[in-house]
Amino acid sequence: MKGGSLRPQEIQDFLEASYEKYAPKSIDGYVLDDKLSNLYGKVYVNHDLKKSSISLSRHWYGKSGHGLD
Repeated sequence: MKGGSLRPQEIQDFLEASYEKYAPKSIDGYVLDDKLSNLYGKVYVNHDLKKSSISLSRHWYGKSGHGLD
């Protein structure tokens, strides 16, 4: 995979999807990877561009219990 920049609208779309229980199956050519995604984070992959996007909701850190006392 090769990194690169995302448009502001793409960033917003990925962040909004990270909070959704039933996230969109695709966003701007990126496809949701159901095996790597869960309630706390979503992984989208664009195989043509060889890029991925990982978005975590702010709820993920409260579930681990590490260092949150």
